[in-house]
Amino acid sequence: MKKTFSFIASLVLAAAAQATTLSDLNFIGEFNGNKYYTSPDARSWADCNALATSFGPGVHLATINSQAENDFLTSATASGPNAYGTNGIDCWIGLYQDLTAADYAEPAGGWRWSDGSPMVFMNWKSTEPNNWRTENHGHFNRFPGGLWNDEKESNLKKALIEVEAFYFTPQLSPVCYQQGPSNNGGAIDANRSDITKAFTAQNSDVQGPINFFSLGYGGWAILKADRPILNGPGNDVSLIETTWGEGSYPLGESARLLASQDGVSFVDLGVTKYNGSFDFGSLTWAQYFMVVDVTPMSNSYDAFDLDGLVFTTPGDLGSTPAPDPSLGSALVAYVSGMQGKQKGGANVPSVRSNTAKGLGAPQLNDTYNFYSLGFAGTAVYRFGYGVIDNPGADIQVVETSFGRPSCARYPEHVSVAVSYDGNTWFEKGILCQDGTVDVAPHTGVSFIKFTDASDRIKFNNSADGWDLDGAINLGMGSEATPTSPCEIIAGRKSISQTADQENVPDELQALQIYGQTAVFSMAADQVTVRISDNIGRQISSEVVSGKIWDSVEYNLPELKSGIYIMTVESSVSRDVIKFVK
Repeated sequence: MKKTFSFIASLVLAAAAQATTLSDLNFIGEFNGNKYYTSPDARSWADCNALATSFGPGVHLATINSQAENDFLTSATASGPNAYGTNGIDCWIGLYQDLTAADYAEPAGGWRWSDGSPMVFMNWKSTEPNNWRTENHGHFNRFPGGLWNDEKESNLKKALIEVEAFYFTPQLSPVCYQQGPSNNGGAIDANRSDITKAFTAQNSDVQGPINFFSLGYGGWAILKADRPILNGPGNDVSLIETTWGEGSYPLGESARLLASQDGVSFVDLGVTKYNGSFDFGSLTWAQYFMVVDVTPMSNSYDAFDLDGLVFTTPGDLGSTPAPDPSLGSALVAYVSGMQGKQKGGANVPSVRSNTAKGLGAPQLNDTYNFYSLGFAGTAVYRFGYGVIDNPGADIQVVETSFGRPSCARYPEHVSVAVSYDGNTWFEKGILCQDGTVDVAPHTGVSFIKFTDASDRIKFNNSADGWDLDGAINLGMGSEATPTSPCEIIAGRKSISQTADQENVPDELQALQIYGQTAVFSMAADQVTVRISDNIGRQISSEVVSGKIWDSVEYNLPELKSGIYIMTVESSVSRDVIKFVK
């Protein structure tokens, strides 16, 4: 077997202009699963070696292990007479002479392959190597029939580059995961909790060794491919699940798959029962994949069992395509709905009936910047990215009422529901004017439905119900806040073992904003409260002291209209919330 994970760094003596992807090279063929390329230009041996190894593990100057491989390369590089009059491309291969080796002797001792493979085959011309003019590197096509020759390292030749078969198979690694419970509320068995079992899809439902990672009910995992996966013809990724005796569960084991280019902004690709294939849609490529269990509770012991992912069109290892334009944190599309009427029965005026006014960042002013639902009216909108379940609030909803009257004075109410697909809805409560929504446990939802819930009796005949200014996906924050699901895990409130465990309340107060007041629990006897704007500039910082576990009401400073981040941090905890003023 070839050793492909090391190369002789001391031989990289000079830097040359390098191709950035394999597509910049000239593909000449495939042998035993490995692919071969030549460089577009001639270079020294050291520069050719540097070019080959720049693509990462599994790529190196060609190592030739058999007569069959040598014959294949002789044919693949045939191109007409070269400088020596031989019919072939004059190429450097991975041969070099290790002058420090115990078996070094001129001219035939100490020859090695640059990838560390043993010398199991040689094809020198009968009079070579001869060390004429101090020649310590090997090349190919100096003589007919693919015979080898030694030559000076500084001479310029094309690189004959070999790419191992595994290089073309994307490798997965875990970014983070949060395993859910079993159907009895307990932890999943340890032998089903090894995330590495999801790195390579076995695609087998035959009972045997555990080849999967169980998500548990409502659990999720984010995996990263070692290269971009491109949006090609047809489906781009397949999600593979393991269920021994598939079909034995009446409701199946189901999961949603989300994809991202940056590990923060996840686009929902859809849902599958057991195995399923997905198209990237508007994404031109993706590298992060989030699998979220949505199996109906009590259907099976441990819900969706993640076997792995299979990709249709992998990009080049080490390449970084241009990112797609950001869709932002606000609503991006109106989907459907039915506008209600004014209380008196008249149609809502046209100036208040433009559904596009609910898109984009909230305006937070007394203009016709909103869409009126009308009494009992509904409107379905969509975020550009899935809303990930943060601790506390996940969505900020902003309503327009001229003059910003209190809820008691002008009680416009709205019922809010969220959905993965715009068909199945999960109710999340009723807001009076503005408010926040917690999507738990439905992480990754991208649809939101507003239904006017205002009491007609409390309004005059020209009133037209709740008015949508906009909504913000709070997970799409600045660098000052947790933005990826992994940062969210790290940011969740956690009480250390050294904290006072006496008199622990049944439930801690999660950080919340109510008008001009923030409410939170003291996880230590001293916490630091910081407020920053949406680009991370600190607005205020204050140390608050109190008794551990007490609930605190904290008066916010005077703030201009905008989006802010509040952090409450102690030596044992950290809570973060984003809010709109």
